[in-house]
Amino acid sequence: MERFSQRRRQFASSLGNGIAIVPASREVTRNNDVDHVFRQSSDFFFLTGFDEPEAIALVDPDHEAPYVLFVRPRDPELEAWNGRRAGVDGAVARFGADAAYPLAEFDKILRKRLLERSSLWYAIGSPIDDRVLGALGRARSLSNRTGTMVPEKIVNPDSVLAELRLIKSPDEVEALR
Repeated sequence: MERFSQRRRQFASSLGNGIAIVPASREVTRNNDVDHVFRQSSDFFFLTGFDEPEAIALVDPDHEAPYVLFVRPRDPELEAWNGRRAGVDGAVARFGADAAYPLAEFDKILRKRLLERSSLWYAIGSPIDDRVLGALGRARSLSNRTGTMVPEKIVNPDSVLAELRLIKSPDEVEALR
């Protein structure tokens, strides 16, 4: 877990007064009720170590909880068929999140977190574009009434993450062998 924490610190140091959103991969249905084999987003896994679909990582270095995971909540009925989920408690206990919330709370929390941030680090083209851009629009609307700063620019984090992933740690080299 320490290697993921170190990676997030390195990534966060590139954000300045910005906030970053990195979504996980989604499950893809092959036909009817059969899914393709799930493969996590490489950048998401690099930062979090979390290998469940649909999660969202929020990195906000200037907040008291700088690393937040939004995850699917536990559901014993679905877990009987599809395997155990970490849930909100597991995201904190096992994956080192400073805070974790169900996915349903993402929009509300993001809108608040966007206030007083100069940039939003997010790769446009994700299935959560509507949610992220909607939260940004609502934050800007609030900003117009209160004069609070919100991100003026959206920056693609891919180049920073690619640079961080370029140099492998000894355990990564061993895993590749």
